[in-house]
Amino acid sequence: MKMITLRIYLFFVLALMMNCITSSAQNGKFVVVEERTGTWCHYCPEGIVYGDSLVHKYDSVFFIAIHSGDPMEFPDYVLASGLNISPSANINRVIEKKYPTEWEAYVVTQLGITSPVSLKVETDFNDTIHRLDVKITAYFNSSLSGDLRLGGVIIEDGITGIGTGYNQTNYYSNSGITMGGFENLPNPVPASIMVYNNVPRELLGGYWGLSSSVPSSVSAGDSVSCNFTWKMPAGYDPKYIYVIGWLVDSTANEIINAGRSLYLPGNSNAVPQFISFPDTVANTGTKYEYNIIARDPDDFNLQLSINGSLPSWLTFTDLGNGNAELQGTPVQTGIYPVSIRVSDGQWQIDQNFNIQAVITSQAEKLIQFNPAHIFPNPCRDILYIQCQDCENAIYEIFNLQGKFMRRGELLENSHNTSKIDLNSLRNGFYKLLISSQGNYYSHKLIVIR
Repeated sequence: MKMITLRIYLFFVLALMMNCITSSAQNGKFVVVEERTGTWCHYCPEGIVYGDSLVHKYDSVFFIAIHSGDPMEFPDYVLASGLNISPSANINRVIEKKYPTEWEAYVVTQLGITSPVSLKVETDFNDTIHRLDVKITAYFNSSLSGDLRLGGVIIEDGITGIGTGYNQTNYYSNSGITMGGFENLPNPVPASIMVYNNVPRELLGGYWGLSSSVPSSVSAGDSVSCNFTWKMPAGYDPKYIYVIGWLVDSTANEIINAGRSLYLPGNSNAVPQFISFPDTVANTGTKYEYNIIARDPDDFNLQLSINGSLPSWLTFTDLGNGNAELQGTPVQTGIYPVSIRVSDGQWQIDQNFNIQAVITSQAEKLIQFNPAHIFPNPCRDILYIQCQDCENAIYEIFNLQGKFMRRGELLENSHNTSKIDLNSLRNGFYKLLISSQGNYYSHKLIVIR
């Protein structure tokens, strides 16, 4: 049976139950850039590139990609922002509707302002009941008065999706305009190689913060805290979720300062992920190819390598920027284990799988063996597998990163139908493998809610 597993190694200790992060900022000032974007938008790759550039150049910049008109859309946030062009952004809400090429100059101006307040954002996540508790605390360095409010936004990185709604329209494809690599990608960029970061999922306290959360007058040395609770919907991934908190002046329409939490598991550095999935069958005498793609929300300099040794007929080439190629021609039949590793310097993720090399007639048999009818697909909760002549059949489900999710036996009954509860699986692509009497059936499974 073909087995694919995922192992995660962590090189630093996570010791926080209440998660918060501290970053250096000039004059204690953090800047929030809120951009309107959409996967349908021809020019929005420019926003992705300029936004990534800002957060990598300045650790005191928080970038938020508010989607409109696609599966990640947040209509209320878009409406409240007043942004009507994509890509464009507000900067600390006091500078409005600016294009990507203008962002950095305004960000630098805002960073030069000494902040009268610093913020601490703490989170406590209960994975069993999917409850997130957030505490935002403002520490005042100067006296302030007015309609001051605490609030924030829940952000998710590392989002992948299925279908045309997750394809990124790309004006820059073959345009001759350098745009962070998008000029070398097709139009549209297929969902299978797109990862979306900085996506808002929930506003805490509304766009302008929670009314009366801060006294109308505060003195230097005062501190004020506000608590929020959020029920995380199914399909969200807590290891890529964090919170940005802010203090706003709702009269001046301005974010005075901001702060952010750690990712919910307690790490400040995001976990890299594989977004490609290997073919686990190869034909003897025929070239095998696997184009490997890995991504990381906060690190461009990923290193891909082989963990251990490769079968002698395979060669591995790291192409840089989270891309690599595995290729070769098997001569003999057999099962060949492969382990590919991606590292960002702190995390190491291994994608482990077996390649089954078979002669051509056997490969055709593997492809043609299709006794199972699977429905519905895409699936929301319950998957039915109707399988004729599937004696002692076993099913296994793996996610896109190759992580084993579940295994079970297909029932032998009068209807030859098995029912599988998929409510524990998050939205996305999965690989369903069925084995019966030495034969294998592979099917792409889609979970969407």
